[in-house]
Amino acid sequence: MAFDITPYVDMSPKKVRELIRKGVIDFPTAGMCRGYAQANLVILPPEYAADFEEFAHKNPFPCPILEIIKGTPETHDMGEGGNICTDIPKYRIYENGVFTKEITDASEYWKEGYVGFLIGCSFSFEEALIREGIEIRHIAQGRNVPMFKTNIQTVPVGPFSGPMVCSMRPMTPENAKKAYDITFKMPNVHGAPVHMGDPKEVGVDDVMKPDYGEAVDIYKGEIPVFWPCGVTPQAAIENAKPPIVITHAPGHMFITDIPNAELNDYLEAKRNNQKAAETMEFTFPNYYKEFSCIAGSCPDTCCAGWQIVIDNKTLKRYQHFKGPFHNRLHNDIDWKEHVFRQYNRRCAFLNEENLCDIYTEAGPKMLCDTCRNYPRHIEEFEGLREISLSLSCPEAARILLSQKEKVHFVTIEKEAAEETYDDFDYFLFTALMNTRDLLIKIIQNRNVPIRKRLWKVLAITHDFQLCLNKNELFKWEEIRKRHEDSGFGKTFCDKVHSRMNTSDTSKDLFKNMWKTIVPEMEVLRPGWKEFLKERLDSLYISSGENDYIYQKSEFDFYCPDWHIQEEQLLVYWIYTYFCGTVYDDEIFTKVKMAVVCTLFIHELDVGTYLKNEHHFNLNDQIQICYQFSRELEHSDLNLNKFQELMSENNIFSFENLLKIC
Repeated sequence: MAFDITPYVDMSPKKVRELIRKGVIDFPTAGMCRGYAQANLVILPPEYAADFEEFAHKNPFPCPILEIIKGTPETHDMGEGGNICTDIPKYRIYENGVFTKEITDASEYWKEGYVGFLIGCSFSFEEALIREGIEIRHIAQGRNVPMFKTNIQTVPVGPFSGPMVCSMRPMTPENAKKAYDITFKMPNVHGAPVHMGDPKEVGVDDVMKPDYGEAVDIYKGEIPVFWPCGVTPQAAIENAKPPIVITHAPGHMFITDIPNAELNDYLEAKRNNQKAAETMEFTFPNYYKEFSCIAGSCPDTCCAGWQIVIDNKTLKRYQHFKGPFHNRLHNDIDWKEHVFRQYNRRCAFLNEENLCDIYTEAGPKMLCDTCRNYPRHIEEFEGLREISLSLSCPEAARILLSQKEKVHFVTIEKEAAEETYDDFDYFLFTALMNTRDLLIKIIQNRNVPIRKRLWKVLAITHDFQLCLNKNELFKWEEIRKRHEDSGFGKTFCDKVHSRMNTSDTSKDLFKNMWKTIVPEMEVLRPGWKEFLKERLDSLYISSGENDYIYQKSEFDFYCPDWHIQEEQLLVYWIYTYFCGTVYDDEIFTKVKMAVVCTLFIHELDVGTYLKNEHHFNLNDQIQICYQFSRELEHSDLNLNKFQELMSENNIFSFENLLKIC
């Protein structure tokens, strides 16, 4: 049914909302209030609100949250004086997941405790497209935008799950490319299209029969272009079946007071202000609180072979320290490099009992940040600190390697100073967090041989990296679903074997990997290269490929704990480093590092087993892990070099890694 928006194109949002409230406007809002952002709506009972909010965060493209409304239905951020129960032309009521009625005023349905969500709308980016000379067909024909349930699945949270709904606009291929480039920069109103071309690829059989809205004409030479749509929550509601839900009727939006051109900056500033006033989230593994330093009973010391940089705040405390210990501090700190001096690769403050003189003479508050926190390893993101126990500590390694159950992670909130990060990519970070959850789930699937788990993790992140390189984050859910559907069966294994290096033996590949890595790494402790040589010679020198494979199988049989330890190590590396991709875009490199580090430790395990005449115990495993970790993780130079080699040296190619798993 055609309708005329001409009188409302240049009218203010406040005035249009008044006319909607009076019942003058009861038709779709596309094209109204030129230049201003529009929003979808979901109102839920309180017991469903938290799950829905998490659902939106995990599906940021179809569900970008603009404002959460609590207490009363009045809006503030998106429109002062607005009302989400009266200022939308038409609402839909869902009861137990079933659409039951369409109304023009939802006031009677609002109850105490209800929570409203305003969600970014694709109508907001249409202005930018029109400005570039791209016709928006449903506006030109006076119709509601056509929307379709696709075969792209959302990330489920609690009771909420289902297909992504997409709005469709026909365009020439040239205009479609132009539209992609424009909308990619508008993540708060759905961002770039998820598909261009054959609608059947996203599960749409007939573009003239939309699930919501109205069909529009498609002219010769045009292709359908599909964007994530804010009607997606309505599809999820049908699955969740809450007793009552209020939504906008498709195409009937809340018109905000925020210009489209200012929306991203406005939301970013709002987010920063909120975070400055809120508590910080801290995440850590469930075994984290088991750690307690065993001090002089430790088989090693964390104060040797590690040049510790002193943070500026602590350095100032050392400069102004009063008392007899002042001279010691003055003499044994390199004030130019801001590090503790070392003698025979031991910290100058490490005494003969392997205890810290700063701690005993000046007190625990005088320790620098690194010494105070170690072995706690902290990765920092905006609004979040992720803490792990470093594998380089023998006691932390013992705790990790002794875990028999699947590791899980705990998140708490507490007051802490907040830092803001320039250009922090929340959408990428959300995608990385979701991906890491998936990787850990795969790694911890003990019903599947570990080799297949490694293949799956490598295959997924290989494909994700290609998407990231092309700025096509919207395809991640499609890739996730494809890999989940393929499982670990014959089709998947056949595809792996088709990509696998079959010209080199696993033994030769491992040897060449070691030869590539070791000469490039800074040696932190005397005897490290000798430690490696003794163990690797036992494994590589005399054995052929068949003997090599047999010896590894023998070790795995003799040391059944390795199967679980391998899982725990993989989770450790991925949890600790994977989400750092938000700063460098090297998603596949992080996973390569996790796989190679774990498999290198296995090689050292087998070499030690052979060197010790077929004996191996937990203490052997602890020693190998913490020494390996120290050489890698206690040097930024080594970490950076290791990742650089993972990324750039062909010996660590996808095909080679599939072979050695």
